[in-house]
Amino acid sequence: MSPRSRRALLCVVAVIASIALPATRVAAQGTAADEALAAYLDELGLRDLLADHLFRMTEQAAPSEREAIAERLASIHSVMLDEATTAQEREAVTEQSQALLDLIPRSDASELRLNIAKATYLRIEEILDRWRLRIDSEDARNEAERGLEQLTGDLRRIGAAIDSRVRKLERQEASRSTVMGADLRADLTEARRLRSITKYYSGWAHLGLAEVTGVERRAVQALHDFGWLLNSPGDREPVLDRLPADLLQYNHVARAAVGVALANSVLDNDVTARRWLDAVAEAADTPPAVLGAVPTWRIIVAGRARRWADLQQLVIERRAEMAEQGETDGLLRPLEARMLAVIALDAITDGNDSASSERNAVLERIAQLGLRDLVEAGELGHVLDIVRVYGTAPVGDAGFVVRYVRAARAYEDARELHTETGDADQPTDIGELAIQYRDAADLFEAAVASDDAAGFPKEHARSLLLAGLSRYYARDFEAAVPVFMRAAALDDPDTTEDALWFAVVSAEAGIEAGIGSLEAARDAVVGLFLERFPAGERSAVLILRRLDSAGLSDTDALDMLLAIDASSALYEAARRRAASLLYRLYRSSPANARDTYATQFLMIAVDLAEADREALAIGLRQSIDDAATDEIATRLLATSRQALDVGLSEAIPDVRRAATFVEIAKEALRVLGEPDDDLAAEIQFREFQIALSSGDADTAQVVLDSLRARGGQFADVAERTLYVRAREAWRDAGNVSDARRVVEHGERVADRLRASEGR
Repeated sequence: MSPRSRRALLCVVAVIASIALPATRVAAQGTAADEALAAYLDELGLRDLLADHLFRMTEQAAPSEREAIAERLASIHSVMLDEATTAQEREAVTEQSQALLDLIPRSDASELRLNIAKATYLRIEEILDRWRLRIDSEDARNEAERGLEQLTGDLRRIGAAIDSRVRKLERQEASRSTVMGADLRADLTEARRLRSITKYYSGWAHLGLAEVTGVERRAVQALHDFGWLLNSPGDREPVLDRLPADLLQYNHVARAAVGVALANSVLDNDVTARRWLDAVAEAADTPPAVLGAVPTWRIIVAGRARRWADLQQLVIERRAEMAEQGETDGLLRPLEARMLAVIALDAITDGNDSASSERNAVLERIAQLGLRDLVEAGELGHVLDIVRVYGTAPVGDAGFVVRYVRAARAYEDARELHTETGDADQPTDIGELAIQYRDAADLFEAAVASDDAAGFPKEHARSLLLAGLSRYYARDFEAAVPVFMRAAALDDPDTTEDALWFAVVSAEAGIEAGIGSLEAARDAVVGLFLERFPAGERSAVLILRRLDSAGLSDTDALDMLLAIDASSALYEAARRRAASLLYRLYRSSPANARDTYATQFLMIAVDLAEADREALAIGLRQSIDDAATDEIATRLLATSRQALDVGLSEAIPDVRRAATFVEIAKEALRVLGEPDDDLAAEIQFREFQIALSSGDADTAQVVLDSLRARGGQFADVAERTLYVRAREAWRDAGNVSDARRVVEHGERVADRLRASEGR
């Protein structure tokens, strides 16, 4: 919600609160109205608005009253920060907290300062996570180091203030009477809670510094900080035997235990590190979020200790566990797989470690395990990130995974250059770029030819799809089509539709470029696409393109058009084509076969007319150009004329609907200006038909007189209509009066025939 919207809503709620709450609900600080509104917002659970309101109360309060209000707001900010799920939400709360802190600069405001420190750490933690996975470069590591140095100092000062408050309250508690003890104990409990939070974030901040700098004393300090949460207070290092397992049900305690494991890992105490991780993993009620991250931390600990055989075994066991649980097809989760590959590749490229061919062979196998799982999971982005950092040399030179990675890198490089130099959705005209695409296609096809390619069915299909796209972007249209068809033949659910679609696109591009031999292939692929994927936007496009192709019957075309879903952007165009086709089928069919076509046409015509009337009204209201409004009006007039022809030709005319279409036609004619005589006469004739069908003889006679005065074909048709109706009435009843009308109308028809023949 924007600040303006929040202010507006706050005003509305303030009015409601002034009515809903009695003046007795007023606390000591602030005005009665402000406190009433604050209580009302709190009662409704509108925390964001309550925070805004309390901030304004703080701004307007006297200096002596500000701190009490600020403490209330700081507590709300603390909850908001804990519940924030995105960096943007945390940043917004942090900004609010900092603004509040600026209002009370001389105040202790430890909780508020701690809020800001928490938000700062969470932002840095995201940077650290990305650096650990080598998603970001060394610049990220340097940024994290600077931020953590500042943060540890801030937390040290905050912790000192809170610890001083704890000691003061402890002394007061010891000296107070029992009557005063309850409130005092509540304050003491809260102060100890804030001290624990400070120690928790201080521990993680020191651990982060230990990781990025390699300074062991930072890891030692992290252990001391975590001890406060793990039953080893007083700056003592935590001992696993002193940890009650039931405390691990709490997220912050479980994460503190993980922090102890990682700190020991930095200090090369990997056995101790593993024991702490085992304790977290084996506890009955460890929070799922913490439990789910334990495998990644195990990988980190084993990698740091350079226990490569243990790491391989760890991966085997983890895969078996995932398969048993029915998760990820027995693969490592993407972040676990990436961390595994990064740790192995870091070790290979680490110049400080004594290299041996045997060790590097083990590391290459470990790296390929991670890469293989990423490839099989379709995590191409992770794979390419890793290759950008380490190159392709460390991952070996044989097998599908290696070749696929190299091909994907070549393809991504070509796409990046294509984006920089032109429209990346269209084939390139740049010769050098076309060569890059062809090289990528060759690499993908080499990957598919690998002996172990069948073991990667999803990426096998994706390789062929990307090979086809590479050929297409290089303008090798004739070569691209069969590659796409090979990809489609693998019937992979993630790639088959794209493969068939781009086979059509490539064939059409080739035909446009003069390769006539692709026409048969295009028609075959279009038929296959529509058979396999009859719904969706792409099918709608193909249907509209295919309507005019040879060999497609009107009824087949109609079925295709009516099958296009209403959610499609091409729905309206398809309905217009369907209406045109239905009208043609109606006019060309024998009388006994017209009913179905008439019904379908009129249903669609009503919808089209409504849409065009709305568009026309908007156009006239907004004074769009005359050509645009004329186009809509012309379309609307055509629909109305066809609807009147169909509706009034039926055995039982739909008079009400016909009258509506007459009015619509008149609207269109007014927009188009002075109509020609034939159009005006046609609309008059439809009014004549409606009057006759409604039994309105007077109106029918008035319209007939006008038609007679105008003359022309519709006057002739009107006379014949009256003659036919009189003849049918005479045949049915045989009255003399009916016979006279037959003669009267017959003479008029004969006179008009003689006049038209020049007699």
